[in-house]
This record gives sequence, structure tokens and C-alpha cells, in this order.
Amino acid sequence: MSHVTLEQRYVISRMLSKNKKLDEIGIAIGKDKSVVSREIMRNCDQRTGKYKPELAHKKYQSRLHSKPKRVKLTEPVKEYIEKKIEDQWSPEQISNRPNSEGLDLVSPETIYKYIALDRKKGVSYILT
Repeated sequence: MSHVTLEQRYVISRMLSKNKKLDEIGIAIGKDKSVVSREIMRNCDQRTGKYKPELAHKKYQSRLHSKPKRVKLTEPVKEYIEKKIEDQWSPEQISNRPNSEGLDLVSPETIYKYIALDRKKGVSYILT
């Protein structure tokens, strides 16, 4: 899945000004009409309700940069997870509690995957 480009945003804007339908715009930019609809709803000017390609692109870039970055499962994080599991903490508790070590924690899903990987290696944790 690729994101809408600035050039495609200009096409959307031009076609909207000519009162073209969403499916026509989608065909023109090679996207489904639902993508076009979502793009317009998400990125239009909130004050005027008009779709402006430059503003839409700025909004997209802002969301992209403010999105949380993927945290890698570093050795200190693994050690912290293992200690908390031994203390009978659930993956949800581990990921939702602030830690005194100042580590960037991972999602419960990542913790479950880490536990499953350890089980394949023969390490067993008891989850309550």
C-alpha cells in the first residue's frame, strides 16, 4: 500500500474543483474511491472545508513525524521484561507501567511474541 503523493493531491484538488466523482478521481490517481474519500476527509481545511493539496501534504507529513517510532527489543528491555514476568506481571502490565530504568517499552503483542520465541528456545515463563 502506498500513500497519496503530493502530485496525486494536486489531481484530487483539480478534479474536485471540476465536481468529479470520487470513483473518477480514484481511477485518475490509481487509488480506490475509499482512499480518495479518506484523504479528503482527513486533510481538508477545517475552517473552510476545502481541500488544498499543500495543506493536505503538510498534514500528512505532520502525522508521519508525530507517529510513535518503533522501539527495538534491546537487551535491557528484554531483561526488564524477563524480570517482570518472573514477578508475575502480565505483558499488559509490563507495557503500561512506567519503569524506573527509563526504558522505552514495547507493546503487549511484542512481549507475547518475545515469550513465544523464548518458548521455542526452551525457556518457559508462567503467565497468570
